[in-house]
Amino acid sequence: MRKGMLAAVAGAALAAVAVGGIAWGTTTTSSNVINACYQKNNGQLRIVDSAAACSTAELPIQWNQNGPQGPTGPRGATGARGPTGARGPTGAQGIQGLRGATGAQGIPGQNGTDGAKGDKGDRGATGATGSRGAIGPPGPTGAAGSTPVTPPSPYQFRDSTTNGLTGIFSLQMEHESQTVRLNAFAGCNPAAFGALPGPCYLTVRGLPDKLQNWIHDTVTGDPDAVQDLTIRGPLSTGGGGTPDVQFQLGDAFITSMNIDLDATADGVGTTELVVAANTFHKVTPTSAPSCDCTSGAFFTNAFRVEIDGVARQAVVSAEHLGFTVPTLGTTTYSPGAPVFNAIRLAATTSTSPASTSLRSYFDAWSTSEATGIADQRPGEIDLQNPSLTQTLAQIDLIDLEPVFPFEPMFVDGRQTLTVRPAFLDVG
Repeated sequence: MRKGMLAAVAGAALAAVAVGGIAWGTTTTSSNVINACYQKNNGQLRIVDSAAACSTAELPIQWNQNGPQGPTGPRGATGARGPTGARGPTGAQGIQGLRGATGAQGIPGQNGTDGAKGDKGDRGATGATGSRGAIGPPGPTGAAGSTPVTPPSPYQFRDSTTNGLTGIFSLQMEHESQTVRLNAFAGCNPAAFGALPGPCYLTVRGLPDKLQNWIHDTVTGDPDAVQDLTIRGPLSTGGGGTPDVQFQLGDAFITSMNIDLDATADGVGTTELVVAANTFHKVTPTSAPSCDCTSGAFFTNAFRVEIDGVARQAVVSAEHLGFTVPTLGTTTYSPGAPVFNAIRLAATTSTSPASTSLRSYFDAWSTSEATGIADQRPGEIDLQNPSLTQTLAQIDLIDLEPVFPFEPMFVDGRQTLTVRPAFLDVG
């Protein structure tokens, strides 16, 4: 019953506001809500700031100042469009001014007389030779040969003391104070006057330290890979003496390097080089500097092969250790990027534990590569003295990977696995 009374009171209050407000004083808050206190005993209603102002004898009530928004009325009809006004007249064009007359051309001035020719100055002193500049950009690649070229016969000279023929030469590189011994020297001759030299074939005794520097510069792309070379001959077996003939090779670089090792061979090993040169001519002979004839003097049958950190003692041969460098250009030669040779490693038919283990290792490595997943392994070949007690030179083989399967058949008592390194260096 009280709820009904409150509803009636609230309705009466709203009605009173609608017709002109309530007779007593009104108070509102900023929240648009009207608070009031309803006297329970006599039904009087008073407006307050908040419900907290009501006494215990009063009942707090509240209502909004504004009632709920009514529904949106219907949209009126669109009025008719008024007529388009008339277009005003176009204004008159302004009058263009007249062009002024061309002025008269001035009189040309007279030419001055030539001064007397001065005396010729004295010639200045010759400047010091500048250092070699950086290698220029490579020229276009020449046409590739269809088949490997057979090297020409090595040059020979008559030794006046024995009336015999000798083939002892020396090679001096531009940045080295010592020479290295050549067992053979061939080629270099241009096809015609004015033509670039042909390939030069050099057989170097061993793998001397001086040659290792040149090989390292070649595979790493150092500018010193291109340098001047001096070849002298004939010389003593120790590389000394004054030669009968001396050649100069200008701006030369290695295009091929190769070493073959075989446990059944004998003698001091050699490094086979093919060199491209931009100039080749005879010069006045000069005495040969001292020879680096002992460093790197490895033996063909004395070597140690290591793969994946383990010595593979049963490897009996390692063929084609080296690289090739394309010769770029047609009017001048420059080196391209080195391409490392595929190396042929061989195991024997021996039933010894080392040979049996090596064949199983090669077979498993080849089978792993055949699955299509790259299987690269580190390698190293040490060139040693005959007693295998000292390493004279070392060839590092980075990321070896089989490129030809381990042959299931034996050829000349050997099975081979062909691998290629991602990078090869000497040290």
